[in-house]
Amino acid sequence: MSERSDGLFIHYLPVNDIAMMAVPSFSYHVRGHIRRICKEHDIDIVEAHHFSAFGITRSYLGVPVIAQIAQLYTETLRALRSFKLSELPFKQLLNRLFYVPNVLIRMDIAICRSSDMIITTCNHARRVMLEMGIPESKIRVVSGGVDTKKFSPLVDQDANRLAHGLCRKSGHIILSAGYITLLKGFRFLIKALKPPKRRYRRLVCVIAGGGDLTEILKLRRLAYRLGVHDSLIMLGHVSHEKMPYIYSISDVVVLPSLREGTPLVLLEAMACGKPVVATRVGGIPEIVKHGENGLLVRPKDVKGLSKAILTLLEDPGLREEMGKKARRRAVKEFDWDIKADEVIRVYKEVLQGGPEEA
Repeated sequence: MSERSDGLFIHYLPVNDIAMMAVPSFSYHVRGHIRRICKEHDIDIVEAHHFSAFGITRSYLGVPVIAQIAQLYTETLRALRSFKLSELPFKQLLNRLFYVPNVLIRMDIAICRSSDMIITTCNHARRVMLEMGIPESKIRVVSGGVDTKKFSPLVDQDANRLAHGLCRKSGHIILSAGYITLLKGFRFLIKALKPPKRRYRRLVCVIAGGGDLTEILKLRRLAYRLGVHDSLIMLGHVSHEKMPYIYSISDVVVLPSLREGTPLVLLEAMACGKPVVATRVGGIPEIVKHGENGLLVRPKDVKGLSKAILTLLEDPGLREEMGKKARRRAVKEFDWDIKADEVIRVYKEVLQGGPEEA
């Protein structure tokens, strides 16, 4: 199935449910279709996102291949190992003991070695690749980008709060967004709510995003057990079009993840002029400058997270200053147009004979 949209030709690959169940089978299921498309449409270059690059090489397709890798599974394993085995759900336990170290990390290495070039989103991932033995000449860093026109500060915060069922006199609002899984660290945010809630009784914490149902139920039970359930609103999945309005209702945006590349949530929040609190993992310190456009804490540090949130809630002037600096940085360094130009430069480099092997 194919269609044209906004000047783009989009071809939908015929992937069945069985192929989608495991990463290796997905890659090998689609690669024949990709080779056919390359030949039929005289494709010059292929950019494959992470595991879709597995088994897709220049020698197979006849064109150079760039692998886009936001974060590596060595970081997933590190995050999983920060939990006791007894704390992990069955699926994550299997991931820690078998699937991540024996399958996914090996696939990461194979993809990095077989691609003509690698685009990764942060210098942290670049350093990890170098430790894996990937030649420096094959790695280019292009961080994630954000549409700073769509994601921009909205003036009427009260109207947006009312539109989302929040009273005009609602207290401070903390926002966290993302696909809900264990490694997104939402449970540590909920644990961190008790001190701010004692200080601000009308405090509201909004979590936007769908995710793993088991983890969602655990978060709700945790909130009840800690007595912060009346401050927690879980919106479920929110469309990309509505997210600028969701950011606008918040006073502080929090990302308590245990692993990340350069998370779009932070870039979008910054573009909307919001101060952020985030963990020192992956590429986050490359986006958030501590004390300038946000505050950084150690992963799983509940006390540190509470303290950082309170620091911003207690100081409206600091929130405003950090929000303005966040917006300026997003526009200057992370706007989509800037990032598109950086990607195009990598394409040109590869097409002009950039490193196939090193």
